[in-house]
Amino acid sequence: MIDTIAVLERLLFLADKAGLFRFDLKKLLDDYLGDVQLVTEFATHRQKILGRFFDVMEGIHSADPGAEIQIVAHSEGTVVTFLSLLEAMCADAANRPAWLPQVRGLMTIGSPIDKHLLLWPELWRPLEGIRWNPPPGERIRWLNYYDYGDPVGFMLDTARLWLKLHGGDGFAFGAEDDFGYSRYYLPGKAHVDYWDDDYVFGHFLSRVVDPPPAENHYDERPKNAVGARMATYLLSYAAIALVLWGAVYLLYKSVAACIGAGAPPLAIVRNVTGITLLVAGITVSARIPRLTRKRSLYLIGPALFLGAVILYPLLVEPGVRASMGGLFTPLGTDPTAAVLMLAAAVLALTTFLSGAFPRGGMKPLLIVGLCAAGGIVASVVLGDAEHGAVWPIIPAAAAFLYLWWLAALFFDLIFVWQRYIRQAKGLIHLHKLYRARSAAAAAQR
Repeated sequence: MIDTIAVLERLLFLADKAGLFRFDLKKLLDDYLGDVQLVTEFATHRQKILGRFFDVMEGIHSADPGAEIQIVAHSEGTVVTFLSLLEAMCADAANRPAWLPQVRGLMTIGSPIDKHLLLWPELWRPLEGIRWNPPPGERIRWLNYYDYGDPVGFMLDTARLWLKLHGGDGFAFGAEDDFGYSRYYLPGKAHVDYWDDDYVFGHFLSRVVDPPPAENHYDERPKNAVGARMATYLLSYAAIALVLWGAVYLLYKSVAACIGAGAPPLAIVRNVTGITLLVAGITVSARIPRLTRKRSLYLIGPALFLGAVILYPLLVEPGVRASMGGLFTPLGTDPTAAVLMLAAAVLALTTFLSGAFPRGGMKPLLIVGLCAAGGIVASVVLGDAEHGAVWPIIPAAAAFLYLWWLAALFFDLIFVWQRYIRQAKGLIHLHKLYRARSAAAAAQR
């Protein structure tokens, strides 16, 4: 996964230079992870950060003691805000900050508060003695917004449970105040796209600040952007397919040039597509068992491979199929059937080796696949007595291997993204464990 992020950084750099879009992934990850470490693991730095929050709030209150305060917090700033407000709520009446009753609204965007509650429970134990319990009309109205393409933010049901368990009546924050949606098209970048979303901020202002009715155009919760949810699936996997298609195309063209086999552009597209589908079926079948324990998802790869087996003779020209299976012609085996059996053998051997040696990562897939591809290429070239120079095939094979590895890396990243981040399977499971543990602790009291 680290390799994938490094590759993504390079691709985003190229996209920036090409003028397509700009997104500094490295800065986002460094800033976020650095902020998390400071807040969670270094008590001295954490207290300094919370002290700065208190100083700012006291300065605002001193400037206008009667003014209502609305807080907008993003990312790790939501954790700092929540910690600071809880610390203020835990103070006795004599030491309670004067600004606390003036806080009327809290808007959190891209908030990882739940992750902090689940992963760093010791951070919150000193804040379990909440003393400030205002009447319902004076509670802090809290609205949380998160895009499903944001790897950091999500719903805050664990925060609501924590507040319920520890008497946190200072917030008006129910399940209906969590707003999840798909409004931003680029996964990851969604974490910073909130700032450019006028509707989300207008929605908060209309719900909490109560503007004049004539200005209230935000009655409905933030809607999904047209095609945003589907785009994150289609565009991501289409990009992987394009990379893999390019890998096969480079090797195909180098071999075709070596043996002097020309073909119309449409025929080339069909041939490359048929071969790419076989490689994709092998790749997906080999990788999914390494990424999830849900066995029903294991069927995706074999289903794709079966579809590739059916489409291979329909897409790839008979002459190309005969050349690719020429290695098995002396055995009296049909060339098309021979290639498909070889692909099935590669799939079976790769699956076995990946399970037997899980630390090998993608090495079994790439090594076995490269051996099979090398055998086919050698058979095609040696089967033509008048073939040309062979050396151009070597860099093409290296490019094929690299792009195949790149496509597999991206598949891993996107699969993990969709299942464990976008669908939040890991966080939901942790929340269930937290709820069960909290219920057991309450029963023992």
